[in-house]
Amino acid sequence: MKKLYLYTILSFFLFYWVSTTLFNMPENYFKIGFGEQYTFFHRLFYQRWSFFAPPPQFNDRLYYIIRDKKSHQQRTFEVIGQITQQKQLKAPFNQEENLLDYAVNNSVLGMKNIQQENIKLIRYLHPDSSDSFISKATLAMTWQHNNTSEAIRTLKRYGALVALKNNLPPADQEFKMVLSQKQIPKFKDRNNKDVQTAEAVVFESPFYSASLNN
Repeated sequence: MKKLYLYTILSFFLFYWVSTTLFNMPENYFKIGFGEQYTFFHRLFYQRWSFFAPPPQFNDRLYYIIRDKKSHQQRTFEVIGQITQQKQLKAPFNQEENLLDYAVNNSVLGMKNIQQENIKLIRYLHPDSSDSFISKATLAMTWQHNNTSEAIRTLKRYGALVALKNNLPPADQEFKMVLSQKQIPKFKDRNNKDVQTAEAVVFESPFYSASLNN
């Protein structure tokens, strides 16, 4: 009797933790296939904690708008998605692309950190301001760091490199950086081409001059 009691407790314990692990994983085939069971389990064993960090909901996208100083003709280049694509195409011989991916994405993260700190500061200094004012003030304050922040300076230099690779002499061009976040489709919609994903601009610089050295 004691063994039966012990086995029952162990079986329940094992069932609970296996179910909890599976149902707390990010979107996957198991959660989709057992949707009704997940709802029942969630109601029966409701919990606020999770084993796994939530998956990212957005991908960063970095655009360079490059404009000729004389004719004002402009071209737009998106670089983060392009780097990711080149990494995949050249794997496993993609060391150069890995380094480039590290440099660009870490610089984007550095710029976003500056922006977040500025948002906090402006909200503290102007607590009754509108979202529009805070957004404009944050962009202006963030760009004030463009000559002192190594992250922003790296992105400016990379923009000049993008121009050079596309036969656009950097000295003859003006540049604008636009950072956006593109929504990632849910796991169940990952192969559905009809699903539209939103993209929102989170940072936009004024036009500026750039070279490989500044």
